[in-house]
Amino acid sequence: MMALSLFFHIFALTLLVGGMPTLTAPVDPIRAEGASTSNATSINANIDARSPNGTVTADEDFPTEVRAVATFLAIACSILVTATYAVLIRPGSRLLSTSKIPFEAVRSNIGTLLSAAWPDTSSAPAGAQPKTTDDAIKLFHAGKLDGEEQAAARGLCQMAGTPGPDKSVTTPSMWLATGSQLTNSMVQLSVWEWAGTWVGLAMLISTLTFNGFFTNTRGPDSYPRLVVMLIYCVAYCVHANYVRRTLSSFFTLVAAGSSWSLLHKASFVSVDPAQLQRRYQDPSGPSPVFKQVGKPSSSDFFPVFPTCLLQDIGKLDPVTKEELSDTQKSEAATVATWQKRDITSCVEAGKVALDRTVTNVMTMLGVIISTGFSGWTARNVETSQLGSMALLASLTLGVGAMFGGAVELSVMDASFRNVLFLKEVMINGDASAHVSKAPSKKRTLGFSHGTVGMKRVGVRSLMRLSSVATFLLFGPAFVLLPIEADHQRQSAEARFEFTVKVRGKNVVFTTQPTSLRSSSKVDGQGFINVCYTEEQKKTV
Repeated sequence: MMALSLFFHIFALTLLVGGMPTLTAPVDPIRAEGASTSNATSINANIDARSPNGTVTADEDFPTEVRAVATFLAIACSILVTATYAVLIRPGSRLLSTSKIPFEAVRSNIGTLLSAAWPDTSSAPAGAQPKTTDDAIKLFHAGKLDGEEQAAARGLCQMAGTPGPDKSVTTPSMWLATGSQLTNSMVQLSVWEWAGTWVGLAMLISTLTFNGFFTNTRGPDSYPRLVVMLIYCVAYCVHANYVRRTLSSFFTLVAAGSSWSLLHKASFVSVDPAQLQRRYQDPSGPSPVFKQVGKPSSSDFFPVFPTCLLQDIGKLDPVTKEELSDTQKSEAATVATWQKRDITSCVEAGKVALDRTVTNVMTMLGVIISTGFSGWTARNVETSQLGSMALLASLTLGVGAMFGGAVELSVMDASFRNVLFLKEVMINGDASAHVSKAPSKKRTLGFSHGTVGMKRVGVRSLMRLSSVATFLLFGPAFVLLPIEADHQRQSAEARFEFTVKVRGKNVVFTTQPTSLRSSSKVDGQGFINVCYTEEQKKTV
C-alpha cells in the first residue's frame, strides 16, 4: 500500500512538474504565418537574455551539474530508504519478543532503588538503614541459598559472599529484556526519523540546486519555493527535536521498568515496613507478608512470596496467602484495568506514530525523485522546475504527517508513563489510596513518583554503544535492534555479571554460581545470583 501511494504521489508530481498539455483551436494559415514570423523574431531577440538578478527568461537546457546532483540525490535517497526497510525487516519481528536496553541505565537504577529500600540486616529496626521511616515498602533478598530448606529474607550485609571464578563473564553493554509491540514501534520510529533527517537534507539541497540557487539560473518562482522549503525545514527540525526528547523519555522509562524486572529475577521481595515494625516489637507476632516485585500479566495482584525473616526461620511458618477484603480486591482490579487500558492506548499510538513518520519520509522521497528526474524529461527551465503549488501540496502532506505523529507520540508518552506509575502503585500496595484519591500517608518508592531518580537514556548513551557507520546511517537506536543470537539467548548479553553501589557497598549480580548459591532456577525468578562483596569486579 505504501509503494502504491508513493507511485501515485510521484505521478501527480510529475504532471505538475511537466505541465499539462494545452488545447488549441484551429488557426488560419495566413495569420499563423504572420504570427510565426513575429514570434520567431521575438524569441531570437530574447535567446540567452537574462535579467540582472540571474533569472532565466528563455528556453535552455539544465546545466549538467544540476542534473547530476539532482539525479545522484534521488538515487542515493532511494537506496537509503530501501536499506532502512531491509535492516528493519527481521530485527523488527524479533523486537516483539526480545528487546535490548543499555545496561548502564539499568545498573544505575538498581543501585538507586536498593540504596533507598534494602536494609543492612533483617533484624534491624525498620528505617535504620536507610534512615527514612515513611516508605511504603522495604526490599529484601529472598533467594534460597545452598544448604537451606527454606528461603529467608536477608538484608544487605547478610548476603556476604564471592562471585564465581569465571573471568569471562563480564558486564555486557545491553540487558536483554522481553520485547513488545510498543518497543518494536519506537525503535523502528527512531531509525526512520534518523533516515528522514538525511532525506530531508537531501531534499533541501536538491531543491536549491534544481531551482538555480547554486548556478545563478533562478527562475521567477524560485524564491517562493525557497520560502516553502525553509518553512518545512524549520517544522522538521522542531518535530525532530520533539521526537528525540520523547524517545529519550520512552527508553528511560523502559530502563526504569526493567530495573524492577531484574530485581524480581534476582529474588528480591517487598514488605510493608509497618508489618516489619510490629514483628520487631512483638516477638510472638506473625511473620510479615512478603510479595514479589513482578507478576504475571494475567493477574491483578503481585503474588505472595512464602518466606520469613532470616532470624524467624524455624520459628514461624511463612505466610503463603494474603487475606484481602472484597473492596481491596476490587480496587486492585480497577488499577489493573487502568493499566491494561493505558497499555492498549500507548501501543496503538506508537503504531500510528510510526506510520506517520514513514509517510513523511516517503513524501520527501517523492519530492526528491520528482526533482531529480524532471530535468531529464523537459527542456524549459521555468515549466520543468518543481512548481510552488506542487511543492506546497507535497510538503503539506509531510507536515500533516509530522505533527499528527507528534500528537500520537505525546499520547504514547503519557500513557506509557502512567503504565509505570500504576505498576509502582501496585508494587507499593497503594492501590486503595490511588483509587479512592485519598492523600497518601506513605512515600511511594518508584521512579515515576519522583522518590528515586532514574538514569536517563539519551543519544549519547546509545552513541557510545554504536559503530560509526551504523550511527551515521541509521542513528543511535540501531544498536537496540536484536540480532539472531540475542533472540536465541546465545549472545554475550545472555550471561553477565555487574556490580552496583548500595550505600557505598559493592553488590554483585551474576548469572554464574556464587559462594552462596551454586545453582539458579530458570523460571523467571531466581536465575540471577546476588552477593555482597568487599571487592569490586572490574567491568567493561
